[in-house]
Amino acid sequence: MTAGLKLGEIGGQGYPIDQAWIFEARCLRARLLTSLGEVDEAAAIYADCLAWYAEHADRYGLLLCLRGIAVLAQRQGYVEDAACLAAAAEHLGEVIEAPVWPVYREAHQAWLAELRGALSVEQCAVFWSEGTAASLEPAALERLASAVLDRARAALQREVA
Repeated sequence: MTAGLKLGEIGGQGYPIDQAWIFEARCLRARLLTSLGEVDEAAAIYADCLAWYAEHADRYGLLLCLRGIAVLAQRQGYVEDAACLAAAAEHLGEVIEAPVWPVYREAHQAWLAELRGALSVEQCAVFWSEGTAASLEPAALERLASAVLDRARAALQREVA
């Protein structure tokens, strides 16, 4: 996974490689896999990352997972779950002052508009308020996102069977 690098070094440049850095890279890989339609593999990576971030109370990592799992859920047709997770992610991002990176902001806003467009105004309001009211404690966020992942993974299992 680290192409011969050891934790704590990267090409002699003095940049630290730690577990959080590796899990962030894995979240980005899961996001790419989701966009390529490799949802099962992406879901497995997100589940692993979600557990690690919750165990370490890493709210930025949890934010990455929430955003990614929301996209995965929407792609699987779980728009209500996606709206709830997206709202929780937006709220968490505001609280920890971690907005969507500028390079991704336009695409993120377009995705949110697409998501909202898939729901009625009333539905969107209900699921958005559920997401913003969710506890921002790491264990609670893990439970919320894990439940969505479990539903998406169960649907994938049914498709295979």
